[in-house]
Amino acid sequence: MPPIYTRSLFRRHPINRLTLILLAGLSGALLGLLGLPHPHSFVALAEAALQRDPSPIHAYLTYRGAPLLDKMGYHLSHPLVSPDGQWLAVTIAPSGVETADLAETYLYDLKDGHQVGRLPGFAPVWTADSASVTLEDLHGTLRYNLAQRRLQRVAGLPEEKVQAPHLRAQIGLDYPTTIRVAHHPSNGCRDVGDWQVDVIPFEEYVARVVPSEMPASWPEAALAAQAVAARTYGWQQILAGRADYDVTDWANYQMMCDARYPSSDAAVSATAGQYITAQADSAGLPISAMYSAENGHPTLTNPNVSYLQGVPDLFALGRERWGHGYGLSQWGAYRRALAGQSYRQILGHYYSAIYLHNGQALEQPLGALLDLLPNATIATDSLHLRVLSSQSDAARVLITATTGLSTTVMVPQSGALWRAPAPLPDGTTLTAQLWLADQWQDQVTLHVDHHRPPAPAPVIPATVTEPLPRFTVPRVADATPALDTNWHWQGEALLHTPNSGATMADPAAVDGTAWQAQAGIHDAGVWYGPYTNGLPAGYNYRALFWLRANAAISSTAPAVRIARLDVTNDEGREILGLRDLYASDFMTSTAYLPFAVDFHIFTTPVNMEFRVAWPGAVDLALDRVEIWRLPDDADESAHYFHWPLYGQLGQQTLAAAHFGSNELLSALYSQTIEVVDQDAPRFAAPPGTVNWIQSNALTLSVGLTDTLSGLDVTSGHLQVTNDHYAAAYPGTLATGMPIWSPQTMTTTIATLPDGIYSATWTIRDRAGNQGNYVQPLRVDAQPPTATAIVTGALVEGWYGKQAQLALQGEDNTSGLAQLWAQVDEQSPSLYSQPISFTQEGLHQIDYWATDLAGNISARRSLTMALDLTAPEVTLIQSPLISRTVQVAWDVHDAGVGVDQIEMEIQQDGGEWQRAPWDTTSFSGTATVTIPAEISIKVRARAQDKLAQRSEWVELALWVAADWIYLPIVSR
Repeated sequence: MPPIYTRSLFRRHPINRLTLILLAGLSGALLGLLGLPHPHSFVALAEAALQRDPSPIHAYLTYRGAPLLDKMGYHLSHPLVSPDGQWLAVTIAPSGVETADLAETYLYDLKDGHQVGRLPGFAPVWTADSASVTLEDLHGTLRYNLAQRRLQRVAGLPEEKVQAPHLRAQIGLDYPTTIRVAHHPSNGCRDVGDWQVDVIPFEEYVARVVPSEMPASWPEAALAAQAVAARTYGWQQILAGRADYDVTDWANYQMMCDARYPSSDAAVSATAGQYITAQADSAGLPISAMYSAENGHPTLTNPNVSYLQGVPDLFALGRERWGHGYGLSQWGAYRRALAGQSYRQILGHYYSAIYLHNGQALEQPLGALLDLLPNATIATDSLHLRVLSSQSDAARVLITATTGLSTTVMVPQSGALWRAPAPLPDGTTLTAQLWLADQWQDQVTLHVDHHRPPAPAPVIPATVTEPLPRFTVPRVADATPALDTNWHWQGEALLHTPNSGATMADPAAVDGTAWQAQAGIHDAGVWYGPYTNGLPAGYNYRALFWLRANAAISSTAPAVRIARLDVTNDEGREILGLRDLYASDFMTSTAYLPFAVDFHIFTTPVNMEFRVAWPGAVDLALDRVEIWRLPDDADESAHYFHWPLYGQLGQQTLAAAHFGSNELLSALYSQTIEVVDQDAPRFAAPPGTVNWIQSNALTLSVGLTDTLSGLDVTSGHLQVTNDHYAAAYPGTLATGMPIWSPQTMTTTIATLPDGIYSATWTIRDRAGNQGNYVQPLRVDAQPPTATAIVTGALVEGWYGKQAQLALQGEDNTSGLAQLWAQVDEQSPSLYSQPISFTQEGLHQIDYWATDLAGNISARRSLTMALDLTAPEVTLIQSPLISRTVQVAWDVHDAGVGVDQIEMEIQQDGGEWQRAPWDTTSFSGTATVTIPAEISIKVRARAQDKLAQRSEWVELALWVAADWIYLPIVSR
């Protein structure tokens, strides 16, 4: 057995709800001072308005009485409100073991209750600012930012290798008495500390798992099957030998709550100690008994183990899979229990090649007869006997009949075939009893019926004018109606692996030839095809394989498989239906018999195949494969069909037949109907407003369909003004899609000048009905123009204080949308009014325009030189001798330059007089003699070439009172 790995999710201790409340409380005092509610009160108010269903298998949640979630068969975590009380996170996971990878976390805005996110992952934790939530998945940690609506992985999670179960087997396989259960944060049905580990008596653990994974109100057989699967899985996890725990109480293992119920307790008690092992495992270890809510038809195959093989489950036909799809189907177990199967029969159906043991009483034999539904009818006088047992020895099956027949058949684990020594009369009751070690185990009663059911009498109108009419078929007991789809393929026309048969003449075949394989002459192989895409999705179908086999058995024989039939999609990647054939399935070796494989198509098929895998043991011939439609549903008086007449026109022959519960086919009912198509093809108008097209070379598309007669694709074209353009259908008809399926009609126009047009699409269907669709076209491929206008005085390249920059734009087609400006490499801003400047110097301005079509003009630039201040004037004086001083002035202008300077002089506070010296120079000196007892002031101001004048700068002159003469010292 390969080593088992588990992920180290449980080494981490995420912040729980209490921690968030404590974090929020840190700011509570400040909020109180501001008169705001404490954040804890936000959380408490929101939590008080949430109500949930206490059932652990119903994800039902309301907020203020309005439903947020309502999903049966899902586990719901504790709802987690963000610290600010605005957001809610809650996790759901499908019921079943190891469904954590299917878990999702839903986010809601509690202001109005609407869903804002549906994210993969579990164990949500809010950040303290409520801006983000972190999630776990099986690969690490994710963070979702609510403002950005963005999910990103922030940490990976390395896997942790643990001890393999087969190593634990060396210690011994003593039945466990306890199990260690760690509480997972996503478990919403227990109020204990996150990751708290409880040691629980093992049978009590099983009793707490069963009603947590399956409703306790379900039939006892389903609950008992669930108990054995849960017990087996739990024991296998104990053998994994983890250091700190054996399982968690959530969907990464299996769900465990605290509640128990009498019905589920009874099922656990009735199966106490019972567990499953694989026949292929000599160590006798419990298997990984996978199960989930609805495993579909057929269940999925795990190629790594022998016991999780895909099996047909017609009780799930047409039901979408939810869960992982492996092993026991919980809903399938429910439906089988209602049909009368025991829990052992249910387990033996979903788990392949297994034994059933009692760990508390290893000597106790446990067995069941498999594949035989109670009170079923048979027409072949034969049985395929397959048993579930607790030992490898052959089981004993006693077969009796009301005719007096009594015989014993020894049945090995591989199964056995039995055929009555003489034909059994209709109405004979057969009873098969299973005995193990001389102890009775199981009994199934069957009834012999060789009669074909009567032909159906469908109610079908003579004229049909819609693509999906509804037909009704009156109900006949023990019969299921089906309609022939007219999808037929001859066996010799299919594909075949090399030397797996040959085309041979055969008068028994419908067209005189068939594909035949002879044991010992031809090689084992597969007959497959035809890779069809034409079957409409959304319906139940029955594939009929018309086969003839040299399958005579005298009385008993080993259960040798004659063929495996299956229906697949996507070139075999998806199995839609399967069936194994044995000699007991054949009534005769001379006639072709129809063998049914039922399937459902959920989505548009891609390369469907109908395959016969021939192992080479018995001569086998394939005449043809036919596809029939099964009913959509039924009421007490009738079955009904929604019959898709896609791509049909004129007279059509409708054939119907009844399939009996004994698998015999009735005579055909046939009726000719007239299919009349009165409706023109329908166009799928693009939603929303008509957008501008920014190219003169156009590729235009429109969706259209005609489901009844189908499209006449040769008639499709587009007209713009007086020009006509041919249509193409890329990606639809080109890939083999039928003419009745939705198509995309596409046209290319090399050049269409800017302007507003009316384009008309036209196409006819095969009945001649013409459909038209007018599509407005708005073409604008030319960008707008942008112009900059600067106002204000300009002198020698410099602007003054009154300078403003204004932008103008123009677009002749769609119209101007916006003008943009960027000044000195700052962030671009939307232009709305002229721009004034407050900082002098050189400024780089980039500007552009956008039009309503989204075109952007060329980016243009200009440089503006701004001088916003007057010249700077400096006055200083220097004493000379006696009462004489020197006045010096200097004028500086960093911009446009100085235009003139004014200097004035004042004595004893009198009038200011023009200075008597030359002031034409912007930098100079003058000598002033200051009379005794006279005060003298000098002032100056300047003006630049933009007429910006500075304020007066004054200087009071002064005379040095004393002079100190220092000697000249020299060396």
